[in-house]
Amino acid sequence: MADGVRLMLMSLALIGVVLGAAALQPGWAADLGIQRWEPIFETPGATAVRNAAERQRGAVLQERLCAKRRVIEALIAGRVDFFQAAAEFRCLDRRFPDPASYYGTEHTTPEESACRQILSWLRIELNDVSPEFALETVAQLEDTLHRHMEANGGRVVLPPAHGEEALSGTADAE
Repeated sequence: MADGVRLMLMSLALIGVVLGAAALQPGWAADLGIQRWEPIFETPGATAVRNAAERQRGAVLQERLCAKRRVIEALIAGRVDFFQAAAEFRCLDRRFPDPASYYGTEHTTPEESACRQILSWLRIELNDVSPEFALETVAQLEDTLHRHMEANGGRVVLPPAHGEEALSGTADAE
């Protein structure tokens, strides 16, 4: 019984040391995955600055999401083709970088990653209309991507991005 009490006390002491270190060194806490310790020890001014930065990041991500949705809508409507849509996604990824994005880590280039993002977004968007149509359309575009990469030495070559005017169909009016 005494061994059990000793083990419990040593465990509590170890937890206390880890939490104390996390409180004194918030960077260590973040490394350990204990991010919520930092705000406890912040001054009100630092908390306000952090909250403003988080709101700004949220607004940027929302703008990025809306812009990517417009690209997908333009692709579905036929105003841009697959590779032009990927070029627009690539441009948006540069304009609104998202360090938490997992796209690009499993593929060789940002251009291929943009194409894979288009396929993922289309799969989700078209699945609401018809799962069979979504599978068929994405399979065709995957084949198009594969043939494009074979023709370009294993790389994706995207056209220049044209921005909002290409998505709305006003680029031809000039």
